[in-house]
Amino acid sequence: MRGASFIWIIFLVVLIVAGGAYFFLRGGSSPNVSLEFSKPDQVLLGQPFSVTVSFSNYSEKVLKNTKLSLALPDGVSFVGQSPDQKVMEQTVGDLGVGSLSQQTFSLVVTSGSQSLKQLRAMLVYATEENLKVQFESKANADISVGQPAISVNLVTPANVFSGQTFEVKVSDQNNTNEDFKNLGLKIDYPPIFRF
Repeated sequence: MRGASFIWIIFLVVLIVAGGAYFFLRGGSSPNVSLEFSKPDQVLLGQPFSVTVSFSNYSEKVLKNTKLSLALPDGVSFVGQSPDQKVMEQTVGDLGVGSLSQQTFSLVVTSGSQSLKQLRAMLVYATEENLKVQFESKANADISVGQPAISVNLVTPANVFSGQTFEVKVSDQNNTNEDFKNLGLKIDYPPIFRF
């Protein structure tokens, strides 16, 4: 019985030493970092808007080689970028003890009116003690998408006969408080129709 107790004590000592060594080699515990979004409550489909990601270093360590990335869901794009680009990464550099920094992104929702879209931010960094070990802090934010910024309405006759001339009335409405410039109207119609 004494032999079994002695083996358990040795096992616990080895476990504690191994855990301490791992903790030491990692450079201590994960730094205390906060990551938060500042965004509008609701956006309109097709209207550009800004999202700001703020990050703070509340730990007692300088964060090294810091990078911030923002990942977008389908139907949301970075303004001025290809719709296929779904992740944007910004190099922040070093983040001092107690410092606060932020990055602003210009976005636009291109599809999915009356829906909820989720943005994902990730901050990747290392500490001075061990530059090879990377830490991650993540945060999500939901964007509520309302109606389209510009709504288009078509008025057509209920019935038409082959060869009959008819009118289609197109009206549009700006649902925002901003002016839109250089808009165009595209109408797709069956090949049997003719202007």
